[in-house]
Amino acid sequence: FCSWRIRLAEPPRIVGFSFSWTNHFPVKPLAWAATEEGSDMSGGCAAPSVVGAAEAVAAVRQADAIVMGPGSWFTSVIPHLLVPELREAILSTPARRILVMNIAAADETDGFTASRHIELLAEHAPTLRLDFVLADVGFVGSDRHLTRFAASLGAELAVADIRCHDGSARHDPKRLADAYQELLAS
Repeated sequence: FCSWRIRLAEPPRIVGFSFSWTNHFPVKPLAWAATEEGSDMSGGCAAPSVVGAAEAVAAVRQADAIVMGPGSWFTSVIPHLLVPELREAILSTPARRILVMNIAAADETDGFTASRHIELLAEHAPTLRLDFVLADVGFVGSDRHLTRFAASLGAELAVADIRCHDGSARHDPKRLADAYQELLAS
């Protein structure tokens, strides 16, 4: 997705990393700049000319269900919608589409509510339609907009206890599998 121009001294040492921000929200999810003292580094991800892998596009089109997330919103979830062929396959597949929310906001989305995560997804794929948004009860909290934001993408909000109970911000594989099974059986 990105093109870079890099001139580094040996050994390279990143001293800063930042997203491009406006009003406290990322302008472009994958546009960033890293800096190194005494070097010339730049990067950007605007208007990539990326072609989706034919195997991935075919798999999405033939799937019974596709799951987006959990993962880093800007580097694992949204990028699938930035590759034109893959986005079109996701938008047009007859498969059931499930969006799995993270257990908690990650560093890049620190302070974002669950509904803000969905809003960001919709900003990058306005015609995206989902069947379900699956969220852990702890992340939903008192987010009074989440049901409405999920519905704006055509999705039913499913709230379940899907986190590990070891204090980490990870999904419990068994609880998550059970939630998938329940959603896909409905």
